[in-house]
Amino acid sequence: MIEPFVSFLGRLHPVVLHIPIGALVALAVCEAAALARGAPLERGVRLVLIWLTALSGAAAAGAGWLLAAEGGYAGSTVTLHRWLGVGLAAGVLLAAVGAAFKRTWLYAGALIASLGLMGPAGHFGGTITHGAGFLTAPFAPESSRARPGGVPGASEVAVAAVPGLPSDVGAMFAAHCVDCHNESKKKAGLAMHTAAALFAGSDYGPVIVAGDPGQSELAIRLRLPLDDEYHMPPEDRPQPTDAEIRTIIDWIAAGAPGDGAGSP
Repeated sequence: MIEPFVSFLGRLHPVVLHIPIGALVALAVCEAAALARGAPLERGVRLVLIWLTALSGAAAAGAGWLLAAEGGYAGSTVTLHRWLGVGLAAGVLLAAVGAAFKRTWLYAGALIASLGLMGPAGHFGGTITHGAGFLTAPFAPESSRARPGGVPGASEVAVAAVPGLPSDVGAMFAAHCVDCHNESKKKAGLAMHTAAALFAGSDYGPVIVAGDPGQSELAIRLRLPLDDEYHMPPEDRPQPTDAEIRTIIDWIAAGAPGDGAGSP
């Protein structure tokens, strides 16, 4: 019973993290307005906002740590996001202590540092969730943007096709799978950003049985009904066409050949 509860707490991270962000921005706006009118911010308002930020920030950082420990997330992006989040939580806590004990220098310095950390921490968090290039995708050439209704990310902005696979197969995986299965974000322990990673399988074993689509978990998941909880890609993501699915099944049936690099 303890393990599911810990997992539940970790998955609260995307919900809780918006509280300290909003409170920190509100505090910064209030402090700026007070400076503009030449009068200090009311102490009660400052204390409420900074302690709300500190306590919710600690909760968000703790939940994030638990979420990462659950598995499925790895790589330098996750590490950077984790430690920037911890640094942000620590900075806000120092600011709260400074405000409580009327140490203006500590409060101001820690608040400014925390505001500086918030941007990078959020950027790397967005990269984990949506993939590399998500923030700048609107400025990318039209041909490299996500299709309508899709979520631009590593697969559609930074990866043209999965290396080590035939171009049509690699392009399909890049467009529909790599966002959630890559070096930084390995849902169910599965990465698909290279052929070698794909053939290494998931936490539950191989996802491709060369020559046998009927026993290949990847092919099985692709062909499940859209509303089935085990269908892949998830229902809210862009779906491969019937032709693309047939390409994958035929490729597996043919022995899942590679392009000479990373093939089984």
